[in-house]
Amino acid sequence: MKIRYSDSFRVEYMVDETCLDCQVPRLILQPLIENAIVHGFDNLEEQGCIYVVINKAGENIQFEIKDNGCGMTQETLQRLNSWNPLDNTEHENSSIGINNVNSRLVLNFGQSYKLNIESVPGAGTKITFRIPYNV
Repeated sequence: MKIRYSDSFRVEYMVDETCLDCQVPRLILQPLIENAIVHGFDNLEEQGCIYVVINKAGENIQFEIKDNGCGMTQETLQRLNSWNPLDNTEHENSSIGINNVNSRLVLNFGQSYKLNIESVPGAGTKITFRIPYNV
């Protein structure tokens, strides 16, 4: 993504050292960060910034991916937050990455481990989730 988008964005990582040896499902962060770059920074006049914060929170690891992008509409936000990964009905082909991450989190760890997405149009998006702490 850095090659494709050059210097149009930067990523800052703040990772608690106690989480460095923990087991994390593959491709959990990549789709969320890619969405911030592709959708959040589209037509952004300033440099995009993504903050990835990972820390231990009790018996869990807490993840936060926050960007200064364009944000999303309340309709999109409501659709993403209300989607049930265990529902077998057809869902839209958009948001495949978010739905995939959400499904894998819920199927592996339970319904209480799904994504929480907050967004304000023009002010960016924040996605938080947690997984059990496992070394």
